[in-house]
Amino acid sequence: MYGQQDLDLQERNGLYEPGVFNGVLHSVEERDTTTQKPILVFSMKAEDGRIFDHTEWPVENGDTKKLKNQMERIGIIMSRFVDKSKITNMTGVSDWLSYRRFVINTLGNSYKNVPITFKLVPNNYDEDNPRVQFPLYKGGLVLQNSERELKLSKNEEEEVVKYKKLLAKKLGNEENAGSMPSVTEQATAAGYEATPNNGAEAQPEEESELY
Repeated sequence: MYGQQDLDLQERNGLYEPGVFNGVLHSVEERDTTTQKPILVFSMKAEDGRIFDHTEWPVENGDTKKLKNQMERIGIIMSRFVDKSKITNMTGVSDWLSYRRFVINTLGNSYKNVPITFKLVPNNYDEDNPRVQFPLYKGGLVLQNSERELKLSKNEEEEVVKYKKLLAKKLGNEENAGSMPSVTEQATAAGYEATPNNGAEAQPEEESELY
């Protein structure tokens, strides 16, 4: 279980609304949390300038299913910019730290200024603190010239309705639960500045895609 301090790092600069956005993959970086957890951060920048940081954490307790899902999810992102042969050639990768460095070195500058479309979905697991996150399944980012269209699924649309109600309740504005509060209102409620934002963790709707 991650501490609140670690979760705050995932949502330190305000909140996005759920939806589909055009933009670019702004950066891919190694970082360490304040509790010294080594993380890998994919920063996506929308056309309006807001930045959403999708954070990948080290898989704990040798959970092979989570590790497989994580590597497939990261592999899908990488496959948008580099050839599959480079993604599967993981010579010298033996642990999370070496894998994190492998991802960054393999991507290099391949993603710079490449137009993408990315999806953000609701995370209503903690009903007192609804969040927005990059999908944990394998299909949250495509190139803008791709034939694959990103959109919210029926289940995700239902979760958006719930998200709005939970967020309105948190903001003390239940009369306007059908509308999305402004980024400034959301950030203020969360205790952050209304500048670029970040996400959280939840159980996703399954979607199948292989790179």
